Amino acid sequence: MAQSNLVTYKGPTMIACTLQAIALLLKESLNWDWFINLSASDYPLVTQDASKSFEMLYQFSHCLATLLKDIKVRNPENSFWEEGDGANSGFTSQHGNIMDLVWLFTIPLTRTKKGFQVLIGTPRQGCGSALSNVSRNLNFIEHTQIYGWKLNQRAKPIIIDPGLYLSKKSDIAWTTQRRSLPTSFKLFTGSAWVILTRSFVEYCIWGWDNLPRTILMYYANFISSPEGYFHTVICNTKEFQHTAISHDLHYIAWDTPPKQHPRSLTLKDFSKMINSSAPFARKFHKDDPVLDKIDKELLGRTNRFARGAWCIGSSDGGADPCSVRGNDSVFTPGPGAERLQELMNKLLSEDFRSKQCSTQG
Repeated sequence: MAQSNLVTYKGPTMIACTLQAIALLLKESLNWDWFINLSASDYPLVTQDASKSFEMLYQFSHCLATLLKDIKVRNPENSFWEEGDGANSGFTSQHGNIMDLVWLFTIPLTRTKKGFQVLIGTPRQGCGSALSNVSRNLNFIEHTQIYGWKLNQRAKPIIIDPGLYLSKKSDIAWTTQRRSLPTSFKLFTGSAWVILTRSFVEYCIWGWDNLPRTILMYYANFISSPEGYFHTVICNTKEFQHTAISHDLHYIAWDTPPKQHPRSLTLKDFSKMINSSAPFARKFHKDDPVLDKIDKELLGRTNRFARGAWCIGSSDGGADPCSVRGNDSVFTPGPGAERLQELMNKLLSEDFRSKQCSTQG
C-alpha cells in the first residue's frame, strides 16, 4: 500500500478512490471476473469452501486474513478504518481478520488518509459446484430509481468536497444554490456495497460512449455518490441494464423508521442472518458475542482461518491445519453453500429479474 488518498465521508472522493482501485486491478491482472467492495464492518456468513462454490468469491492468495489481523481497526459509522499511528490508530480485535472468507488478490486494500477500504477483484477459476454456473455477466447491485420528493431532496442540492482540492481533511460543504433535475438520464440509488463484473467496471473506467464520465462529473457535487454512481450508470446503459441484480448479498438490519446508518447486529439477529442466505452481514460492534457464534456455528473457525478442504495440516496439539495449504481447487461445500444456492435461485428467477432497473416514467 503506497499512495494515500484523502477521502471525505459522503463526498465524491469516496467514489474516486473506488474507481482508482478498479483501475489498479485492471492494470495489474486480466485474471478476475468480479469486483467486490467490503468494509471493516462486514463479516462473512459462509466459509471459503462455500464461497468458492460461488466462484465470484474464489481464491485470492492468502494474506488478507493475516493483514487484517495485524491492522488496528475500529468499527466506524462510515465503514472506514480510522487513520492513526501504530497502536493509537484504533483497536486490535480478535475478529480483526474479518475477511477470512476471501483471500487477497494483489491490490484490493486501498489505503486512504481516512483508513483502508477492502476492494477486491475475483479471479477466473472454475470449481464445478452447484453454483459454478452463475453467469459472470451478472452485477449484484441493489438499486431503485429516485423519484418524487426524494428526487428533489437528493438531486437538487449541491455539495463541495474539499478533498478534491485541499491537502487537509475537512467535511463536505453545502452551497445555497440548487440545480435543475437531469433530463438526459434517470437517477438511481441503492446500497454502496456492490459486486460488479469486470466488463461493467471496464466500461466505467474507459467509458467508450462517455456516459460514465458524464455521470461521474454530475456526481462530483452529489451527496453520498457511492450510493448512486454505479447504479445510475448501469441503469442508463442498455448494454448492462439486464445484468443488474437488485441485491447486495448482505444481511443488513435497519431501525423503523430507518436512520442514517443500519442497526448494529447482535445475537438476537443470528437466526435472521442465517435465514437471509446472504454471504455477508453488517454491521457489528467490536467483538460482539454474535461474532463468536458466527465463528463457531457457521464458519467452524477456531484459529485464524475458517477451515476448508484446502487445509491439509495436522490439528495435533491444537495446531492450525490451515498452516499447510493443499490444492485450493478442492473444496467441500456445506450448509453455507446450500443457503447461497437458495438465494441465487431467488435472485435469478424471472419474477425478480423483471424488476431490473425499473423506472417510474
